[in-house]
Amino acid sequence: MIYQIVNSLGQFSRTGHSTSEDCDIHSIIDNCLVILNFKIKHKIELVKEYAKQEIVVTGNSGKLHQVFLNILSNAEQAISGEGTITIRTEVKNGMSRMTVADTGSGISDEDLKRIIDPFFTTKPPGVGTGLGLSISHAMIEEHGGKLDISSQVNKGSSFSISLPIKFKE
Repeated sequence: MIYQIVNSLGQFSRTGHSTSEDCDIHSIIDNCLVILNFKIKHKIELVKEYAKQEIVVTGNSGKLHQVFLNILSNAEQAISGEGTITIRTEVKNGMSRMTVADTGSGISDEDLKRIIDPFFTTKPPGVGTGLGLSISHAMIEEHGGKLDISSQVNKGSSFSISLPIKFKE
């Protein structure tokens, strides 16, 4: 387990400006789950509904790790007590779609309009900076993708990331 954590942290901390790496989405998500394992293992049921095929996108692996770690971490933090996080991946019409859905507290319609604004946070002072989703949104767009968010108060939230898949030559 220690090896997995160190390896996952190594993948997360990769920096660089290259956006031409082959990025295996399932591997990136699994690395992020290793990092978050200590927070989720006793309180959250994790459901993985991965596409049968490998999903590879062209991009920056370190940045995509940051995006998924942020979204998964937010899902974990939205759940007080026990709950479920469901991760779905699929490929359709040349695009990959990764959805992280939680059974947490949800986001009000008013807050949902501002959720990706820099420095906007619904967390108490000192707990969140309000930069995670703003930065993640920018990184997704940098990769030619799109972020869709839906939520219902007291029912949970769903964050879907669409990215163009890499076509095999």
